[in-house]
Amino acid sequence: MQLGIRILFVIVMSTMLFGLCQSATSAPHTPRTIHEEIQLLKNEDIALSCKIATLKTDSSADSRILSMQIQILESHAVWTAAIVSTILALLSILGFKHIKALMTKRIESQLDESVRNAEFYFLNKLSAMEQDVSILKNKAEQDIIWLKKRALEESANIKKGNASSPEILEEYSERIANVKDKDSMTAEDWYLIGRAHQLKNNFAEAVAAYDNALKIDSNFKEVLLERGNCKADLGDQAGAIDDYSLLIKQEPGYAWAYNNRGIIYLTKSEYDLAIKDFQKALEICPDLTQAEINLAESYLIKGCPEKAISTLLDMNLKSANSMYIDQANYIKWLAESKIGTDRDQLITHLSSLASASFINWDFTIIDAWLEETDIPSQTKEDIRKNQIRLSSDRQTK
Repeated sequence: MQLGIRILFVIVMSTMLFGLCQSATSAPHTPRTIHEEIQLLKNEDIALSCKIATLKTDSSADSRILSMQIQILESHAVWTAAIVSTILALLSILGFKHIKALMTKRIESQLDESVRNAEFYFLNKLSAMEQDVSILKNKAEQDIIWLKKRALEESANIKKGNASSPEILEEYSERIANVKDKDSMTAEDWYLIGRAHQLKNNFAEAVAAYDNALKIDSNFKEVLLERGNCKADLGDQAGAIDDYSLLIKQEPGYAWAYNNRGIIYLTKSEYDLAIKDFQKALEICPDLTQAEINLAESYLIKGCPEKAISTLLDMNLKSANSMYIDQANYIKWLAESKIGTDRDQLITHLSSLASASFINWDFTIIDAWLEETDIPSQTKEDIRKNQIRLSSDRQTK
């Protein structure tokens, strides 16, 4: 502090001397009296005293602030020393290992509580998700059950010629492939998958599906019947007859097995075996309209048009659908042409037939008959033209 005062005094005196020198070198002025010089020095001394007092005041304030800060630090040091002393005392009394064990236990307790809370949260979340999945799974299963029931009904309707929604078989086939693996599929699942392939004329894929169904249930009669149908479509007549015969052995009263085997015999020109099978089918099921039409066709091809007409006249077509009515009339008119029906009337009858009624009709049998029969050549030509019309119309549908 004293050093600062001395420096300030030196600065003031230097300033005064510099002022005097400047006065001496400046323009001449009126010299001061001794009294004025003394008064000037007194004034400067007073100003210096004020500055010194100000510096002392500022120094005193700084000293007080410093003193307070020191007191605060000393207070903190006291508290710190007390805390350290307490910790040291605890360590000396309880031992460091015991303190570590207490802290570890506390930490583990907090961790256990956090884990329990997290576990509780995730278990609740998982439970809610499982409930949602269970609801969706149950709904999917119910949908599959309903779809399966409808697919089975539609498969039966297709065989009767009363199909309304054949696409439901394909829908079931696609749905079941998405929700089940091959090992968990039932025989009915494979049967419906085969039916879906069969409707799309994928006969080889259908046979493979039917094979899988029979591995699960070798007595599944519908599968044996449809596999025989697919083999026939693939040209495997021997394989088709084997399937129909095996089905008849397992189920002697299965009319459709006799009917379909009779169709194979008819295409092989084994007319007596065909007629025998169709008659057996009608003996079991007198209302099997398709068997009646096939029997009439067999009589026609064998050269017995009167028996063909008689069989068709005995049919009850009132409850039959339009497809069977058209097919029955077709055979009837062909038989009538054999015994001398008017040509113009025959042309009128044939032109009334709908191609949709002959989607699955095999015209090769009639073609073979036309080659051998002795009806007039112009009549043959009229029949062939009608066959071409029916065949070309059904191919564009």
